[in-house]
Amino acid sequence: MKKLRLKSNRTTLENNIPIPAPAAHQSLVKVLLAGICRTDIYASQGKFDLEEVTLGHEFCGEIVQSDRFPEGTKVSAFPFVDCNHCQGCLARNEACLDQHMIGLQEDGAFAQYMVINDCALYALAPSLSLKRGAFLEPLAAALAPIAKLKGREKQRGYLLGRGRIAELAKIILDLHGFENVRMGLGEELHANELDWLVEADPTLINRALSFLRPGALLIVKSRPADLVNIDISLIVKKNIILQGTRYAPFEDAAKLLENPKLAIDALFGRTYALDEFEEAFSSGLQESKKLFFDPHL
Repeated sequence: MKKLRLKSNRTTLENNIPIPAPAAHQSLVKVLLAGICRTDIYASQGKFDLEEVTLGHEFCGEIVQSDRFPEGTKVSAFPFVDCNHCQGCLARNEACLDQHMIGLQEDGAFAQYMVINDCALYALAPSLSLKRGAFLEPLAAALAPIAKLKGREKQRGYLLGRGRIAELAKIILDLHGFENVRMGLGEELHANELDWLVEADPTLINRALSFLRPGALLIVKSRPADLVNIDISLIVKKNIILQGTRYAPFEDAAKLLENPKLAIDALFGRTYALDEFEEAFSSGLQESKKLFFDPHL
């Protein structure tokens, strides 16, 4: 099989690799389509201190061998693996403190086949398109702020950012009945105008603070590769509620993908072969649409 491998901060395409065999509580998945995330691009640029690994964490595939799912089941996955030895894991009711990410610390989806823990997999509707299926993880991330905004549907809200991530978040907010939400870079906003704001560009976070009224809610959802400076004194002065969000339940995101009112197909762009990875990664930082790999091209 083929796979896209990162080794010593250099990405290469490897061919004629044996198909991996699943261990107990693992499944063998044929990767049908994999989404290209900025995390993958940053990893290929050497921004993370990584061991040798197969990149990619957004995918849609089908089960080849599994004790949990029937053969042919369409699946995607939660991209983090618990360590099972930290304080959080041992307590069994707290978040893992040392999770590994598929495609960074665990072999990922830029391959024709992958082995993945059964507990990470989520079954998808058989009729779901491959691009929508591969969009499960980004959708779960964009859906996360909704739970934190319950009861604020009619308040003055704003989505700070532009591009695909911001557009996806706006689509979800509109679908959930948030009536007074605008999206942009804040040029039209005034100081102390907003009841809440969802950040979709970490470079704008200090600008966000100025637009929020005292006691307002700032939802932070980006995971930038570099550290971001933030004006803590202004957070304290204005009593801003700072709320981080990670993911909504993946079951909810998988169900939402089936909703024809979720108009996300316009966010999808070109599909590349794995051997076109240099062009794909170069385009991925500028492209407004989601790009994909088909490992079998």
